[in-house]
Amino acid sequence: MRKTYDLIIVGGGPAGITASIFASRFSLDHALITKILGGAVLEAIKIENYPGFPSISGLDLVNSFETHLLKFKPKIIYDEVVKIGVFKNFFELETRSKNKFKTLSLILALGLQKKTLKIGEEKFLGKGVSYCVICDASFFKNRKVALIAKPDLIDHSLEILLNWVKKVYLILEKKKDLKFFNRKKVEIIEGRIKKVEGKDYLEGILFENGKRLKVDGLFIELGGVPSSLLIKELKLETDKNGFIKINEKGETSIPGIFAAGDITTGSGGLKQIITAAAEGAIAASSAYKFLKKLR
Repeated sequence: MRKTYDLIIVGGGPAGITASIFASRFSLDHALITKILGGAVLEAIKIENYPGFPSISGLDLVNSFETHLLKFKPKIIYDEVVKIGVFKNFFELETRSKNKFKTLSLILALGLQKKTLKIGEEKFLGKGVSYCVICDASFFKNRKVALIAKPDLIDHSLEILLNWVKKVYLILEKKKDLKFFNRKKVEIIEGRIKKVEGKDYLEGILFENGKRLKVDGLFIELGGVPSSLLIKELKLETDKNGFIKINEKGETSIPGIFAAGDITTGSGGLKQIITAAAEGAIAASSAYKFLKKLR
């Protein structure tokens, strides 16, 4: 008979890793299923907003997380969950490699996929291009940068950038009335980006109308896209943008399924490493209490 775990955690970013650490401390027989440990943190060149590390690379922080995680010798399965079945007393997960796993409870720490411009910017990720203003603005002190952001993120992104940079070129397809429109350090440019240019590092932007703009950095703040396939199959309750609704305990609309990290509506929308880790700890604690009642 196939083994039934107490808990399976899906996703190996900060939320999933922390959930596994706490699950181990609660002595839960659990497994962590992930394609790779670290998730999006691995893409960060420098991190300066995580307590205990004034400045650390994403890789080094993940290595620290991994060392802590492996201390408890958890079951880590390097695979991708493609299907989750909900049954009366358990959940069944199927992975891309056709393996199946049974569990009494589940934590979804799926993370997000950043919306991209698809203009070749991935070549300069960490070399002038950033998808996170709050994470990387300080690295562009007294430099000129460009910003392209969805409407509800423009004012907040500008407010942070203006504390650090010399000038911001705000790229819009059409001019709009903005909170920071009259600031001397902000110049609005109408147009659509065709591609980014540079050798080893970003040097500038080419627009579809043929004009070029020299910048030291490009911030792309278009938000994240939830991993929707599993969420839709489970019919979990989400907000209008597809983020899993959770309460203060990390509980979802399905008993026994908890969620943590960037995929959720938790932490007031502040999607940072520290909030993901906190939600992972809360979800593991709630799963432990759920299992205790179940037994």
